[in-house]
Amino acid sequence: MTTPLVVLVTGAGGVYGDATIRNLRRSSLPTYIIGADTEWQAAGALVADKAIVLPPVDAPTYVSRLIAIVEENAVNTVFISSGTEIRTLASHRDELERKTKALFILPSPALYKMASDKLATVEFLVAHGFDYPVTVTAKGTSTIQPFINRVGFPVIAKPRFGQGSRGIIVCYSAKDLRGVAALEEEYVLQEFLGDENHEYTVGVLATEKGDVLASITLRRWLKGGQTAAAEVVDIPLITAYAEALGAQLQPRGYVNIQLRMRNDRPVAFEINARVSSSTGFRALAGVNEPELILRRYLLNENPPRPKAKLIAMVRGFSERIVEAVIWK
Repeated sequence: MTTPLVVLVTGAGGVYGDATIRNLRRSSLPTYIIGADTEWQAAGALVADKAIVLPPVDAPTYVSRLIAIVEENAVNTVFISSGTEIRTLASHRDELERKTKALFILPSPALYKMASDKLATVEFLVAHGFDYPVTVTAKGTSTIQPFINRVGFPVIAKPRFGQGSRGIIVCYSAKDLRGVAALEEEYVLQEFLGDENHEYTVGVLATEKGDVLASITLRRWLKGGQTAAAEVVDIPLITAYAEALGAQLQPRGYVNIQLRMRNDRPVAFEINARVSSSTGFRALAGVNEPELILRRYLLNENPPRPKAKLIAMVRGFSERIVEAVIWK
């Protein structure tokens, strides 16, 4: 093909959007990339082919401005990259596509709702026959003692609707549990799985029909809720578990499965229906997720499954020289 695909990437100032733009640059597909963010100095937008400032997602003009950008630029595909935008737009995906005729890379409302709720996530795992972490609500007075009798201390307390490592508390005693129960935010208690040196994130690309396009498994170490260091690993048991789960979830492209091992078997404890902070590293390892999505959804190709290179990375900081611009 010679006509470039016009791609809009929002959240271009964050790690997700910036990495998506860099991955599209690495792709062999001809693309015209529009980077959008709420700030003019967004790193990803400044190295895109065109940079646009969007209103904040909670502004009354946000949706109408987004639609106008898509229509004015004849955008083929929109990668929604920031968490706040995904939360706002997931329930409007079909409506946005009808109005703009563009493809929006967003999870379905049902998948987003389930993946954002740790109790619902565990219920999904149970219902579909996947190994799961024993989990109860922190305010369930009739269930906490049987839970402790079953799994013992320590246990993990997490906000039911939290993401990443925000608000996580390790409880070593009944006193710790009472402190969690007294919190205003709703928490769940979960059995303590494995150790921090054996935590895995598996990126699975799959379609609404359950076709798996690719997967890559990283053993990772977190900092600030994002992957700070990782190595690509090839563990067939984890791959089989995560790909089967990804196919069952039927996402539109991205799904990220966080897991640890229990008795040498993988157990998912979190599902994220969005692009991962490690997507840039995955492309360096040979799994270019946005390119695979474009090939399948826009070009109707069945790209060969990429085999990830077994490399390691540490995330750092870098500076870029860009043109001095004032955005309108």
